[in-house]
Amino acid sequence: MRAGTSDRLSAQGTRLNKRGIESRRRLLAVAIDTLAHEGPAGASANLIAKQAGVTWGTIQHQFGDTDGVWAAVFDNMTELLEAADFAPPGTPTSLHERVSVLIRRQWDGYARPAARAVENLRLALPRDQETLDRDFPRTAAAAERMTEVWQATWVDLFRDLPVSDATLRRLRTLIPAAMRGLRLEADMPGHHDPEEGVRGLIDAVAAYLDAASS
Repeated sequence: MRAGTSDRLSAQGTRLNKRGIESRRRLLAVAIDTLAHEGPAGASANLIAKQAGVTWGTIQHQFGDTDGVWAAVFDNMTELLEAADFAPPGTPTSLHERVSVLIRRQWDGYARPAARAVENLRLALPRDQETLDRDFPRTAAAAERMTEVWQATWVDLFRDLPVSDATLRRLRTLIPAAMRGLRLEADMPGHHDPEEGVRGLIDAVAAYLDAASS
C-alpha cells in the first residue's frame, strides 16, 4: 500500500472514521518515539502497545501485526522524504552549494525522531534480505519504497550533471553511512566537532562529483 493512503484504512481494509484515524496516527507517533528513544530494543509492538496504553487487539485492528507497524514507520519516513526539498532556493550558484544544501538538510533530518526510529528499526530487523522478505514482507516492501524515493531525489538533483548512475549510487550509499559515523562520534566522550566532519563530507562529495563530471 502506498505511503500516505494507509492511515485511512484499518488492517482489514475497512475505512477508518475520524476517531480511528486519530488513533492510528497516535499509535504511529508512539511507535516512532519509542524506537527513536529506546534504540533497537524499542522494536517491540507489545512495548509500543504498553507505551500507548492500548491492547494488542488495537494494534491488530490498526496495523494487522508487528510487520504492519514497522511498515507504517518506514512509510512515514517515505512521506517525509517526498515532502522534503533538498534543492537550494533559486538557482544554485555552484555544485558545492547544491551538495551543501543536500547534505546539511539530510544531516538535520537525521536528528529528528522519525529518522532515528527508522535507523534503530533497521538495526533490529533481520540483516539477511531473504529472511526479511519472508518474516516481514510488508516492512521489506515499505523499506524498498523509501529507498526508491531517496534514489529518485538524487536523480532529480543531479540530472544535469554528466555523471554515471554508478557514481550517484556510490554516493547514495556513502553519505548516510558517513553521517551515522559522525553522529556516533559526536556522542562519544572527547572533543569532537561534527560540524568539521560535515564540512569535510561536503567538500569530498563536491570534489568527487566535479571530477566525475569533468
